[in-house]
Amino acid sequence: MIDHNSKVGIYGGSFDPPHAVHVMIASYALSCMGLDHILILPCADHPFGKKMTPFDLRMQMTKIAFSFMGESVEVSDMERSLPTPSYTINTVKALKNRYSDVYFVLLIGSDNAKDIDSWHKADELKRLIDIHVLARGGEGNIVFTPVSSTMIRERVCQGLDIAGLVPVGVAGFIREYGLYRGGL
Repeated sequence: MIDHNSKVGIYGGSFDPPHAVHVMIASYALSCMGLDHILILPCADHPFGKKMTPFDLRMQMTKIAFSFMGESVEVSDMERSLPTPSYTINTVKALKNRYSDVYFVLLIGSDNAKDIDSWHKADELKRLIDIHVLARGGEGNIVFTPVSSTMIRERVCQGLDIAGLVPVGVAGFIREYGLYRGGL
């Protein structure tokens, strides 16, 4: 639950599947950036037309992945109720309208930051919210292991082990529902 006058990180993505680096980034943001809360927002309808696992399954996996972090991390389905496709600018505006007294910061990985100028209303987004880029794959001061959801889907499709790359509960969920075996 978002408290009034708090500092909240907005962390969106396809989370298809959520993996260890997603969890590490949320943990880092809470422990090292002085944020009070992280709002995890799985994308309902990808703006670049990316094919994704059904939203409800991604929501369930994402909740499993972040469940151990307690009340400081909230997985929200709010993008489901926003206009499609899921533009970050619309999400940020909706949150700022709902929580006018909250300081929001947008958390994005450096893999996505390189494309931010192609995002819908990118200039307006940059004026509207502080954006904190978290390094992945060797860029910047804090570097997270270069794990990606694409790599995990490919490994599952090839019958390879994903232990240590996703939270244990997410690995079990993927096995139980037979996700990614036929590719995506």
